[in-house]
Amino acid sequence: MPRASQSFGGLPVTAWVIAFSVDPGAWRPQTRQVHASRADSSGVFHVRGLPPGDYHLVALDDVEQGAWYDPSFLENMRSSAVRVSVNDGEVRSQPLKLASSER
Repeated sequence: MPRASQSFGGLPVTAWVIAFSVDPGAWRPQTRQVHASRADSSGVFHVRGLPPGDYHLVALDDVEQGAWYDPSFLENMRSSAVRVSVNDGEVRSQPLKLASSER
């Protein structure tokens, strides 16, 4: 089954984009509802493999590896995140601005 794909441009190549479910029950290691991505060589971010659902998206200039699986970290990022709905097989773009991971 095809998964949704999100693309982001205009952010620094060193930035991270984190997608996480609006459902805090899905905030656990190795879940498909939490995904972190860095830019490809053209500076575009892709989040692939998310199952359909509602997600928060946040772009950060710096984040500790694996912090995106920490529920308290994700809770702190919610207020800076953009909420999106992802449908099966959907490909879309979403503008993002860098948020601060210092919360």
